[in-house]
Amino acid sequence: MTNDSQSTTWEECPRGTLSGLSTCLRRRQCRQQIARISGVLSVVLMTVAAGWYTLRSTSEPGESHYGGITCSEVHDSVPAYLAGELEPAVIERINAHFSECSGCRKYMEQQRQLQTAGNVQVRDRVPRMIASRF
Repeated sequence: MTNDSQSTTWEECPRGTLSGLSTCLRRRQCRQQIARISGVLSVVLMTVAAGWYTLRSTSEPGESHYGGITCSEVHDSVPAYLAGELEPAVIERINAHFSECSGCRKYMEQQRQLQTAGNVQVRDRVPRMIASRF
């Protein structure tokens, strides 16, 4: 099609020009749709990944996480804590947890009482066992 400044008549486009333009337009629309779908899909995947990470980072549902350590980690560490076998950084985290979590404080006190009672019983039995041998 041509439009000369002196002429007002339009000429017919060469064969295939309009179908080529229509194909180009369809491809552009397809790319735009793929871009929109990719954006939505990336948001969904990020949300799922964040949820999975959150669930994975907590050992048990509803478990407290104070001082950078969970309740189950504190419970697992109490024997070593009472024996004084932990690194100072871990002891600091556990103490921070104890300051916020009354359940773990109670658990630690119970374990301390059991350990003390066990040590007393062992100290009472050892002299009797030695005396009974002689």
